[in-house]
Formats: sequence, C-alpha cells, structure tokens
Amino acid sequence: SELKEFSARLAQERKLPEKFLERMTTIPKRVNPMSVLRSLISALSFFDDEAELMTHDSNLKKAIRMTAQVPTVIAAWDRIRNGKAPIEPNKDLGHAKNFLHMLQGKNPDPLFAQALDLYLVLLADHELNASTFACRVTASTLSDYYSGITSAIGALKGPLHGGANEQV
Repeated sequence: SELKEFSARLAQERKLPEKFLERMTTIPKRVNPMSVLRSLISALSFFDDEAELMTHDSNLKKAIRMTAQVPTVIAAWDRIRNGKAPIEPNKDLGHAKNFLHMLQGKNPDPLFAQALDLYLVLLADHELNASTFACRVTASTLSDYYSGITSAIGALKGPLHGGANEQV
C-alpha cells in the first residue's frame, strides 16, 4: 500500500511548469546534457514556492517532486535538442515506463521498462557514492534542497563517476 501511494504521488508531480518548458527551448542544442540537467534542476527552484523552506515536510515534498520531475526534464530536453516536442507525462504509467514513453514517444517494451526499474533500484542502493557525498556536503551547510541536488549532478557529470555511465 505504501508503494502504491508513493507511486501515485510521483505520478501527480511529474508535470513541469509551462514557463520552465518554454525556457528549455532557448538552451543551445549542443550543450552537454549533464550541464543542461545540472542547470535545469537548479532552475526548478524558481518555480517552487517552498524552495527556501527547510522543514522536514517541505523537503520530503521536494524530494518526491524532484524524483518525479527529473525524468521529465531529461526526456523533454532530449526531445527538444532533437527538434521534437516534449511529451506530457502519463499518470497511468509507472516511473520507468513513463520515462521511456516520454523519451521515445511510444509505449515502451515491458522488458526495457523492467530493466530500467532494476537499474534505478541498483543506483538507489549504491549508498555513499561521489554524488551523494557532494549533496551531503552541500546539505550540511544548511543550503537549500535544490543546491544539494545541483552539487550532486555536478559530481555525477565527472568522467570518474556518472560520466562513465554516460559513455555506456
């Protein structure tokens, strides 16, 4: 029941603000995707009335929203940089299936969706990697949630961390 509730909350939070999507179209298409992701995640704070609020409940809401919106940002950017229109999130699809649907514009192969789900669990279970450490250092200064995630993406971009996965 907790997984069902959490999945429903993720589905509710996937949509990006329209003005945010409009701004994405102004980014030069040649920019490294990780640089775009880092900057866009930081820019999401502009659309969050609670961006500077540091309560447990507010941070939990931001964590759920960010988990829901990062795949939407990635899929939208991939489509925009390839001259295609972003695809709206589908509340009826699970997390991985929805991401693949927004990325490809069609219903994903169930095996690919299952593989992506398993990969995401593996990444979540990785514990204290470089990006998690970078986020925790930023958070330890009592900086805002978005700054912590932006720090993590900066570390993830490096070729000795996530950059290695990017090549794969």
